[in-house]
Amino acid sequence: MNDDTGDSHLHWTEITKTHVFDAHVFSVIESTRRAPDGRTARYYVMDTPDWANVVAITRNAQGDECLVMVRQFRHGSMQVSLEFPGGVVERGEDPEAAVARELEEETGYRPGSMALLGDINPNPALMGNRCYTYLAEDCTPVGGQDLDPNEIIDVELVPPEELITGKRHGEFDHAMMHVALRFYEVHRRNGDKKAGPSDGGAR
Repeated sequence: MNDDTGDSHLHWTEITKTHVFDAHVFSVIESTRRAPDGRTARYYVMDTPDWANVVAITRNAQGDECLVMVRQFRHGSMQVSLEFPGGVVERGEDPEAAVARELEEETGYRPGSMALLGDINPNPALMGNRCYTYLAEDCTPVGGQDLDPNEIIDVELVPPEELITGKRHGEFDHAMMHVALRFYEVHRRNGDKKAGPSDGGAR
């Protein structure tokens, strides 16, 4: 919440909160809230764990720098999506540890080093969680995938410029993946300086 007292006329106060529905990765909450002028309204929000994804860098057989990416079917769009590895941060889990685990499970690659590029709220109209984006460099294959029972994932090494120039636009269509790419582009432009608010970052 913005604590700027100049925004106090915009803040709604929660009066009641009820869990409506629990799903595997989120819960639906019904929240009754009061505006500063006294009116009340009912809203529905999602209680969702934090997420984390990782821009993982490796080199292909020719020695060219590539991104370690995954291809998987998404049940919302009913299409195969090209994405950075990542997933849910378990309650109480460190986001960096979570995404390093997801990277190895989904791709079989292990990072040599990791750094936080930025974090952002995926959809403040409905969610209060954060999505963290990490950079993993010097990634090396250490084994095969270790997927969840219902995961079917292909691994693909993608030259960064194919994403930056929009060549893979049709399949690279996930909004949070474009945010991650933006964090990575800012990092490349600024060297090892972490993305900040003036750069489009989240902190």
